Amino acid sequence: MDAWRFEKVMAAADSGNVGALRLLDQLVAKNDMMLAATRLRDAQDETPLENIGKKEMERRAAHELTSSDKVEGWDDDLKPGYAN
Repeated sequence: MDAWRFEKVMAAADSGNVGALRLLDQLVAKNDMMLAATRLRDAQDETPLENIGKKEMERRAAHELTSSDKVEGWDDDLKPGYAN
């Protein structure tokens, strides 16, 4: 429906109809507003990235190191409560 209205208004504006030019400006502004509203809504729907501090990053890195098999031979030494 909107495409049909744009087409009719464009044809009238091309023929020199001043009212059609004004209506075309309004339709373009309305279309731009809808596009901006859609982009804003999409931006708000995105989940924000988790902000973590230095201590939390270090805690997570230490947990990953102790729980992963990336470093062979260090697992028992890095876990708390290890006794010789």
